Amino acid sequence: MWSQQWNNIYDLVEPFSGKQRIDVTSAMVNKGWDALRMFNESEQFFTSLGLIPMTPEFWRDSMIVRPEGREVVCYASAWDFYNRRDFRIKMCTEVTQDDLQTVHHEMGHIEYFLQYKDQPVAFREGANPGWVVTACRQTGRGEVTTCWT
Repeated sequence: MWSQQWNNIYDLVEPFSGKQRIDVTSAMVNKGWDALRMFNESEQFFTSLGLIPMTPEFWRDSMIVRPEGREVVCYASAWDFYNRRDFRIKMCTEVTQDDLQTVHHEMGHIEYFLQYKDQPVAFREGANPGWVVTACRQTGRGEVTTCWT
């Protein structure tokens, strides 16, 4: 189990049974958020923890919205180009809570890449990919929950 989606067992693991789930989508829309604002907020969250800011290459070369005039696969993913400076996210971001969580999740992967960029390539991958995915996922959930409550 990769911890990507828990929807099919949510009724078994629901943290606060019977409580209304938080959804910040309308608040983001009402405040005029866009995809760039979502990524900036995520970066601010990670740097507030003392982690590394995104590189200029990240901001210049990442695809954070669906490009006009061409078809793309929009499944969100984070990429390390193994040159110690070029890290990117590919995502067709929409202003929703789900996408805000995904932004944090993917930015968590980029932070992981940044922390290990100066290690030999053999040490840049996580020892357990499931753990890395879980840590990124939980970071996204925690930020969305604490930032709006």
